[in-house]
Amino acid sequence: MLLAAHAGVCHAQTTAQTEAQTEAPAPTGWPKGAQADPGTFAAFSLAGDGAPFLPAQWPTRVVPQGHTAKWFHAVQTFQPEGLMPNPQRTFAREGQGEVLAMRTMLDAQRFARALGMSEDDLTTKLPDVVPYSVGAFLVSLRSAEPGEELTPRNARSVLAAIRVVSASETPAAEQGKPASWLIDSTAFLAYPPRGKPAAEARGTVLIMPGLLGTPEGPLLALARVLREEGFVVLQMVAQPARFIERTPMVVRQDDVDGSVAEIARVLDNRSAECAYAVASALAELERLVPQLAAQPRVAIGFSGGAITLPTVVALEAERYKAAVLVGGGTNFFHMIDTSNYTSFLGGDGPTWPALEGDALKAVKARAYDAFIQHATLDAFHTAKALQHMPSLNIYGTIDEAVPSPLADQLWQRLGERDRETYPVGHELLFAQLGQRNRAIADWIIAALAPAEAPTTKPEAKPTPQPAPQPVP
Repeated sequence: MLLAAHAGVCHAQTTAQTEAQTEAPAPTGWPKGAQADPGTFAAFSLAGDGAPFLPAQWPTRVVPQGHTAKWFHAVQTFQPEGLMPNPQRTFAREGQGEVLAMRTMLDAQRFARALGMSEDDLTTKLPDVVPYSVGAFLVSLRSAEPGEELTPRNARSVLAAIRVVSASETPAAEQGKPASWLIDSTAFLAYPPRGKPAAEARGTVLIMPGLLGTPEGPLLALARVLREEGFVVLQMVAQPARFIERTPMVVRQDDVDGSVAEIARVLDNRSAECAYAVASALAELERLVPQLAAQPRVAIGFSGGAITLPTVVALEAERYKAAVLVGGGTNFFHMIDTSNYTSFLGGDGPTWPALEGDALKAVKARAYDAFIQHATLDAFHTAKALQHMPSLNIYGTIDEAVPSPLADQLWQRLGERDRETYPVGHELLFAQLGQRNRAIADWIIAALAPAEAPTTKPEAKPTPQPAPQPVP
């Protein structure tokens, strides 16, 4: 039997929130004296190790003293009565050190307050904090300022906006010195179904975007179709802030296995944060709308969101009933090394030994294989958690951003379920995705039909579609 994560929530009502629902009771066992920022409450999840048949090793986070939780988040929630300003996005670049340090410290203080630290403790007991750095992608949420003019161009109507903050400990630089905090954060927007209250939704659809929150236009268009079909949609605005933060990836010729093991640890940690953040955001959404806890969940991932979707689902596998993956693949390290997006995003990719020709190819092949051995949270492994549910895999056969052979392998690891392939690259795949929104929604409804009517069986394979044509 699959293990599901269980979330406990302690809530602090503030002027930053307006709630129509009856406030859920706080759980027992919450750290005594825990405080929260305005607009913030603290949530922690007492989790198993995800799907127990996987080799995954879930990394731990800083949690309240005395608890055995796998992870803990300080969660900031907004429920605006009208429009809410669009999320603010910052792609960290060179020369922003002071701003990034300030943003990191604010998040560290939010997290520390959620742990129960007093204001005095914040100045005397707060651990050293590793600032966000180049490559981080930060998303901020805020309420409207008094008198601020909001329009559909600079604001949107949401059921709730949720931002979660976590901390992990870095290894101590020197023996005997305390570890530093590595802060991370992720933002979500929840949209209600159209024409009915969220409490009457037929389920929740999680949509995870590509890197930097792209492609937002196609993502929101699909969300509108799903909302018209009666679903609540939870949109991850972008991956956790440090997901593509620049980090050295050095493969040493004299220790290929050991150097790749460290790379796997870093990338697994980033995938795990995606899963932890989603679990906490969904726990908060179900606190706001308790009826959703009894309804099915569906996960949709675009590009980078499809790469991590199997890991996100694996953490709470029994809660999900179907998945759609668009432009995803396995072996994240192999992908980083060969993707034409790596340099576009300001990264240098892995650093290889000074070899050429067959000698370099041999080292790379060893490294790719070693990564799969060590990266137990890569989709190569966690895709197994989706084999018990319907899945639809959509990808291009000449994709160079998420190389097509890795997309083929993901489909195989998913159990060779439904798929649609097109002779296009990454950009055109998403440019034409709007033509498939209705078909994707219909596929989801059919995939959920067995749970609603056991005698109804979803179509085994979607009807093949002609290849998308370039937009004039």
